[in-house]
Amino acid sequence: MSENWSEEDKNWAKEVLTCRQIVSEIVKFGISENQRIKIIELLALEIENREDSVTLARTAREILERKETCAESKGRILT
Repeated sequence: MSENWSEEDKNWAKEVLTCRQIVSEIVKFGISENQRIKIIELLALEIENREDSVTLARTAREILERKETCAESKGRILT
C-alpha cells in the first residue's frame, strides 16, 4: 500500500510519526493531566500563526482554570 503513496503523503506520515514519538516520550515522564494541558498551552505559544497560538493557549488556560475551580468546589464542605 505505501508504495502507492505520493511523496507528500510519505512526508506527512513521517511528520505524524515524529509527533507521536515526541508525545510518547513526554508521557513516559508520568505526568499528570494538568501537566499535559500546561504543556499544550506552552507549545501553543510556540506556534507562528498568532491567532492560532492565542486561541490554543487560551483554550488550554480555560481548561486548567475550570479544573482548578472544580477542585476547589469539591474541597468545600456544605453545612
